[in-house]
Amino acid sequence: MPGYAHALRFWFALAAVVVPMLCVGPAASGQQSGVELKPLRTDAVGLGGYVRRGTWTPVRLDLFNESVEVRGVVCRWLLTDDDGDQVVAERQVDLTPQRDQQVWLYANPPLQASFGFQWVFQVVDADSGELLAQMPYSPPADNYLEPSTGVVGVCGFQEMGLQHYRRWATTHERTLIIPGYNLETLPDRWYGLSVLSTLVWGPNDSGDPSAAAMSESTQQAVREWVYRGGHLVIVLPEVGQTWTDSGLADLIEPLDASMIRQVQATPPFEVFGGLKRSDPVAMNVLDLPASGRFTPVITVDVTQGEGDDATTTEHPIAASRRYGFGQVTVVGLNLAARDIGDWVQPFYLHRVWTRLLGWRASKNGSLFSISQLDGDRNRFREVKDQNGANRFEMGNWVGNRVAKQATAGPAIGLAVVLFIIYWAVALTSFPTVLRSKGWDRFSWLIFLGVIVVFSAVAWGGASLLRPAKTSATHFTVLDIDGRTDVAHARAWVSLFVPSFENVQVSSPSDRDGILPNDLINVISSPGMGLSLEGAGYVDTQTYTFDATRPDSVGFPIRATTKPMVIDFLGYLSAKREGLDDPIEMPRANNLAIGANGLPTGTVTHKFDEPLTDVLIIYCPGGSGRPSDDAWKPIVWRYTSPGGVTEWAPGTPMPMPTSAASGTRLWNYPNETQLRRYWVQEGFLGQQIASRRFSPGTGSDSNVVLDVSLLSFYDAMPTPLVERDGGSFGDFSSLQRTVLRDLDMTALTTGHRLIIIGHLREGRCPAPLSVEGRSVPSDGWTVVRWIYDF
Repeated sequence: MPGYAHALRFWFALAAVVVPMLCVGPAASGQQSGVELKPLRTDAVGLGGYVRRGTWTPVRLDLFNESVEVRGVVCRWLLTDDDGDQVVAERQVDLTPQRDQQVWLYANPPLQASFGFQWVFQVVDADSGELLAQMPYSPPADNYLEPSTGVVGVCGFQEMGLQHYRRWATTHERTLIIPGYNLETLPDRWYGLSVLSTLVWGPNDSGDPSAAAMSESTQQAVREWVYRGGHLVIVLPEVGQTWTDSGLADLIEPLDASMIRQVQATPPFEVFGGLKRSDPVAMNVLDLPASGRFTPVITVDVTQGEGDDATTTEHPIAASRRYGFGQVTVVGLNLAARDIGDWVQPFYLHRVWTRLLGWRASKNGSLFSISQLDGDRNRFREVKDQNGANRFEMGNWVGNRVAKQATAGPAIGLAVVLFIIYWAVALTSFPTVLRSKGWDRFSWLIFLGVIVVFSAVAWGGASLLRPAKTSATHFTVLDIDGRTDVAHARAWVSLFVPSFENVQVSSPSDRDGILPNDLINVISSPGMGLSLEGAGYVDTQTYTFDATRPDSVGFPIRATTKPMVIDFLGYLSAKREGLDDPIEMPRANNLAIGANGLPTGTVTHKFDEPLTDVLIIYCPGGSGRPSDDAWKPIVWRYTSPGGVTEWAPGTPMPMPTSAASGTRLWNYPNETQLRRYWVQEGFLGQQIASRRFSPGTGSDSNVVLDVSLLSFYDAMPTPLVERDGGSFGDFSSLQRTVLRDLDMTALTTGHRLIIIGHLREGRCPAPLSVEGRSVPSDGWTVVRWIYDF
């Protein structure tokens, strides 16, 4: 017995060691070679967790490589496009062993997406194709923005007076202010920032642009986002700014550390209104370089010396420069300082932003009084507008204008006529003729022959009428830098390809010497309207694109049109893929500022067609004091000496000689006036009154009106929150969905000339190729030429 008991104890001990090893071993082995896809954090989807339909959206995946070796994987994001086809946005990366790693993916959710839809994220082995991890995800309803919602991002957690722009009473669209971004954790592609109209870098807890944690790819993303039209506002701390020594110093060149000087000065009364204290506070003034790239936006009087020896000079505390087609604004006054409430009421901080961002205010610089904003009456109007009672959409006509609907009309008409003739022959003439000839016994043979003949005619006619060549219709907004000839084209395109297959559609990216790194142009199919009618195909298909470089996409084609949106940046003055015939840019001829303070000289263009409905906008720049009208932009409508409103190719266009013959782009509303009228509030007010809130019909006149308003959307007169009834309704606002990124209001603070005209017919200026071949195209192009003095 003792020997048996000893043996039994031995086997139990052995089992206690071996069995757990057999159970744990395979699991442990699997963990060492696997990849963990961690649950998505809400703030990792979109920017700050917010997603806007029809806008490029970033998603940050958190992965952990459990292997002891580098592992190549493909990360995928599965969603649908405007036609219901499944889109696979993918990115290949190498995962570091035993390390957490973040991977950015990018895609453009369709405009028609509704609440409750589901995305799928996958991780696949790059070599074997084995599915390593998968995760479904649906954005929370509260984080899914309407397409007409504007977004301003703040790096840091201080809103610095921006919070008042959340109210419907202050802008025509809902504006969402999202704090909490960090420069070191922003997306690594520019289109990941495209939901933003403005990015504000706060001075305290916003991340360090000089830190090693801000990768070169993220720096390039910020840089290219600004160049394509974004607005970066940098609020400097009193001491310790790091921008001039960072990898993004080129954004504020030639401003350097020696030109940022701390002084003690009283905040400008005309900006902040009544001050609690008049004693000087610490702030940075900007000694602007002589190059003229920067324009003062807000100035302050600085007093040096005492008594009779005291001298007072004016210095800018905020200045802006154009960077490509966007703008960088540097603010030397720390709007996030803890003691800022000691010398100014926090409510009036918003008056700084009415100057920096172009959102219109009253004559004294305030949006409205505190009582007006907080009154029950305006709260009721905000709720009413949120219910959509008085919203009017601008630019929703794009889809109808570019759709190639007319191609099928004649063919369908001829088919109906042929069908009627067939039945007339079959039911009347055919039986009578057979009986009269005595050919009744051949009726089936003759009937079959008639079918063959009509079928041949029908199919032959269809073959002749069916479009047999690749073509496209477009609506394009072409921005041109008058100094460098760099072009930025946004094109809404309906592409027809006569085949049933996946075809590679491209708008190639090149460095072009514009930015330090390669440019990244993008193509997507988010849709051009919010209507769900007729959307989607029965035979849904799948296509894949590289999320890090979506300038070439293999779209599924079914011998019908495919809608898409192209964002191109580069030069058009030389032949390139998708552009067989270069486009000659407009030329400035001796442009300068004359003795009367207005531009002199001429501008000439050589486009294929005349430019119509031409606007000349002169922005004088300046201190921006609300009491001074001299810095407000002036608008003239072009008319030739002979009274012709078209600007013909090769014809020098002279600059206007009198400010009195133009109209100020905006005039501030009178805050005390109970019943405002838009026609009294400058050129943009007159344009709104002319539009009269009619639905976007897409007529030529409607296109011209909408383009002028969308080009300066943030400068439009604020909604009539005080107006009772009348022909415009209680509270009417103009919304924008499809064409929301056309706004160039920020550029009006600089010293420049802007010319806007329309080419009503012509090829698409954005390079577009199918399988490497240029696509013939026709459509409407808006030309916006920008020239800095």
